[in-house]
Amino acid sequence: MIFQVRIPQGVGPGQKFRCLVNGQHHEIVCPPNAVPGQSIQFQVSDQYQPTQSYSQTQQYATNPPQGYTQQPPQSAYYPQSHTQSPEAIYGMVDVNRSGQINIQQLKQAMDLAGYNRFQMKTCKLMMSMFDTDQTMTMSPTEFSSLYKYVTDWENCFKQYDRDRSGSVTHDELKTAVQAFGYRFSDSFFQTLFNKYDEDNSKTISFDEFIQLFCELHLLTEAFKVHDTKRQGKTKYL
Repeated sequence: MIFQVRIPQGVGPGQKFRCLVNGQHHEIVCPPNAVPGQSIQFQVSDQYQPTQSYSQTQQYATNPPQGYTQQPPQSAYYPQSHTQSPEAIYGMVDVNRSGQINIQQLKQAMDLAGYNRFQMKTCKLMMSMFDTDQTMTMSPTEFSSLYKYVTDWENCFKQYDRDRSGSVTHDELKTAVQAFGYRFSDSFFQTLFNKYDEDNSKTISFDEFIQLFCELHLLTEAFKVHDTKRQGKTKYL
């Protein structure tokens, strides 16, 4: 069944919001190109039976791609389900109960969460973003924020990875980058694509996708320090 909902104020691309449809609660992921107040469509299986207060059903900004019936195909490139909470995963790797985990333990945690294709480089980039006290370790709170970041980006990535191959093409990545407000020249984007296509597959995997957006975020935050007038440009001496 196809339903239409309106995106609430304060909800941005990749963020989740809940809505009540047909007497049941659902969790929706805001599409990359959507804005608050915009109406979007999502599909709920006719055989849907809620087991909790809400269900995590697959959402689409438009109708599902051809070949999809009620749910998109499963893929070995994504966790089949997130059955363990970030708190439980953190507890499994924080073996000495110090309340802090290092980069090797973060990699173990990502493996346990089903992201075993993540390179150490990806984990280091994410730690640099979420290690707020700059200790090169992560607290349970920092890890929970990182975990939510990864699952939100996974939902975003899947909207472009229509065949669930675990990768996106050059044009699909360009659409994703533009949806988040980045306007790069064709030549610069090609350079960017080549940098993160480390295996020369002519596609970008989810691991490479995370690396790219982590570094774009870090560079954007560094640029904002100098762009005090928020004009999208600055002068360097």
